[in-house]
Amino acid sequence: MTDISLEQAQKLRERIANWSDKNLHDARAFVESQKELIFSRDLSNAQLHGFLNVVRNVTDAGDIKKFIQNQAIKAERAGKFKEKMYEFWKALQDRSEIIRAEAAAIAREVDHRWANQPERETRIYQQLLQKYTQHVIAEKLLSEKQIIRGELT
Repeated sequence: MTDISLEQAQKLRERIANWSDKNLHDARAFVESQKELIFSRDLSNAQLHGFLNVVRNVTDAGDIKKFIQNQAIKAERAGKFKEKMYEFWKALQDRSEIIRAEAAAIAREVDHRWANQPERETRIYQQLLQKYTQHVIAEKLLSEKQIIRGELT
């Protein structure tokens, strides 16, 4: 993706930044919907950072989906004690599919020719999912602090 013009690069950065700002609230709502899991402390920061590393380092967007599915399967196999964990990974998978579609839309907005270039869409998808995951990690940490202080019920 190094063969883009300065104008395209600026437009892309602007679209990604705007997307990130708009999706902070969604990440906060996502974490809030997982409050019971966070309260139980079954969802570790290491798991989220592991996911973030996968998002940063894969070359194929399908690998992100495989990772999420694998985590959901592991939670499902763990039985009823990991039911909330399974629900978390399935919800994250659903959200990542929405983000993937939004990445395709951003690619088209920056340059309509990018719509036929899956590697560009994948790269944008990774950037968006990375930002979303960073928001989720930050919101989870804030929720944990509130739980410790007894502010969150």
